[in-house]
Amino acid sequence: MFRGGLSLQGATRVGTAESRPTLDIAMSKGDRTDRAVARDGRSVFTIPATTAVAGPVGGSSPGAIGPIGAGGSVTIPIESALGQLIEGYLLGDLESVANEITLKEIGAVGYPMVMAVLSGSELLAALATDEKKDNRIETYWTRYMAKVDVRYGDLGRIACQLARHGIAHSYLSHFGVLVVRGQPGLHLSLWGGEVVFDCVELYEHFRESYTQHARPYLLKHAVDAQRRLDALLQHDRVKASSLIGRLPAARFPECLVPVSMPTTSMSASGGVTLATPIHVRGSNSSGGQSDPRPRSRRPRGL
Repeated sequence: MFRGGLSLQGATRVGTAESRPTLDIAMSKGDRTDRAVARDGRSVFTIPATTAVAGPVGGSSPGAIGPIGAGGSVTIPIESALGQLIEGYLLGDLESVANEITLKEIGAVGYPMVMAVLSGSELLAALATDEKKDNRIETYWTRYMAKVDVRYGDLGRIACQLARHGIAHSYLSHFGVLVVRGQPGLHLSLWGGEVVFDCVELYEHFRESYTQHARPYLLKHAVDAQRRLDALLQHDRVKASSLIGRLPAARFPECLVPVSMPTTSMSASGGVTLATPIHVRGSNSSGGQSDPRPRSRRPRGL
């Protein structure tokens, strides 16, 4: 579930070069507790093994990550998970795409932005409620997105069934949803019998729904949110272990070289502590002159 560099917390700095640390990991094996070393390419940090909940060590080299099927448990504090996954990876990715991609007819990354928002909506609903998976996007939009714009309360099912399912299975939104970029004035309007989603405007509203409404709720009900997060992690770990365990060992030998950081996984046997949130800033700038007509990547006539 989690990919990318992790921020460092509770570490003793050994190197002197100024750089951003990438990992905070603690490992235990039997009665012995190890200290791990994380490298970000320039500096070296010695990390106390007590800074994270840990499972068995998978390798003897510093920074090695153990196999997901090796047992043990992974617990990520809900505050850290929100800070790193939502505020760091999800909103950070969306911010980059919103601000760094040039507005153009083709290749403006509209579908990935919509899909990221819907994935985040599903995850946040899973942490905030006990809703079944099929209802989570609609639940999030009704509870939180509608507080930003009341129209979202009527669009959750459409977003799930026409946008999410279409993009996930064919990389085309189903008829009924038109994805555009750089046309915020058309966002959530109807055009030719279809709901228009401006991908940047959708991101901005999702970010506001999270920071102003969903995040405060989750932190206020942290015990329940933590329970649900732990259940998601356990389910993910068991499923991964079952599927990876079926791979023929002769074709997929165990890697003997430590995985270089910052590549990591939340379901690795070594417990991982997530830390400093990455604060994001949004932009409503379209980056160019807007054509008054909605533009979609979906070929007409399909």
